[in-house]
Amino acid sequence: MHIYNKERHDAHLGPALPGFKGYYVLKFSEDFAGYGTWRDGAVSGKSVQEEGGSVGGYVEFPAGTTWVDVRIGSSFIDFEQAAVNLSKEIPARSSFVSVTKRVKKEWEEKLSKIDLEGASEEDRTIFYTAFFRTLQYPREFSEYGRYYSPFDDKVHQGVSYNAYSLWDTFRAEHPWLQIMAPERVDDMVTALVQMYEEGGWIPKWPNPTYTNIMIGTHADAVIADAYINGFRDYDVEKAYEAIRKDAYVPPTDDSLHRWGDREWWNGGYEARGGLSYYLKNGYVADDRTNESVARTLEFALSDYCIAQMAKALGKPVMMIPTHVEQEINAADAVGAGAGIESTTFDVSRLVEYIPSHNADSGAFRAWVQSAEELFIRHLTTLV
Repeated sequence: MHIYNKERHDAHLGPALPGFKGYYVLKFSEDFAGYGTWRDGAVSGKSVQEEGGSVGGYVEFPAGTTWVDVRIGSSFIDFEQAAVNLSKEIPARSSFVSVTKRVKKEWEEKLSKIDLEGASEEDRTIFYTAFFRTLQYPREFSEYGRYYSPFDDKVHQGVSYNAYSLWDTFRAEHPWLQIMAPERVDDMVTALVQMYEEGGWIPKWPNPTYTNIMIGTHADAVIADAYINGFRDYDVEKAYEAIRKDAYVPPTDDSLHRWGDREWWNGGYEARGGLSYYLKNGYVADDRTNESVARTLEFALSDYCIAQMAKALGKPVMMIPTHVEQEINAADAVGAGAGIESTTFDVSRLVEYIPSHNADSGAFRAWVQSAEELFIRHLTTLV
């Protein structure tokens, strides 16, 4: 049995996707005694196809049938891929019992990475339930070397993930995955970079494509944190280009929108709504953009994360110290070739400096790495 569904949850929050469909292939362990479809409550016996908003199908089995195994393969690519997925994941002659045993074994292997000592049964249940849920998202979106991209509505070769609810997960979920599922981190970053290449932006809450849900561009923190912690098996320069765009390019017609959460799609991706005011004033204006205080804080945190990746890559920085300790640090950083110092947030100064910046200089990295030795040396001279 073949079924496809072209509807998608929250479709009104994102761009149209003519090629988006969910394809399903169903295999039954028993022969049918009857079948048909229904539409708007009207049943059609022996019908094999219906289309519409309120449709369905049914099958009947011979009298006395007590057990039917139904194997289901799904795909976002086509029926053929759904059949391939089914054959690989639930092969012929698989039973419900055998599949549940295999799945239980796989989850036990993942959850056994942590052993709780001295915990009550209730605490263990709470902990392992939460642990289980942390390993569900982001979810793998590619299908054995291919994936449908909801950012250009095409099928591509490669690996992909989706369902990044980044506003919820960037603080704890993604750092946790670096520890508990490190083998997946590079591919998760790769997927974000591919979304940028295919759609022009890294999404902040793909469902499965762009939506204006929540605020901030927290893929910035996810990518920068992964890079700083040594995950680098992806296009690093393209990843940096993508998160830098988040920091410097306001959304189209930024000044014409207040950017309310979950606004219906108006043809433009929000990214950092209110960014034009943030770049000009150093904050998001309350009389211009919704959730201005939260946006200002979120943008500042993301900018800090981008700056850490920029420094690690040898990109130029502009430091604006606000007290004497920061002035000393800024002077040392300038001397080490990291960038320039300024008394005001004037991006034009940094733009003017960039052509003369020596991106290959290792002086700044050497200075940072010498911090512990310098600190100990200065302390010992005081004794």
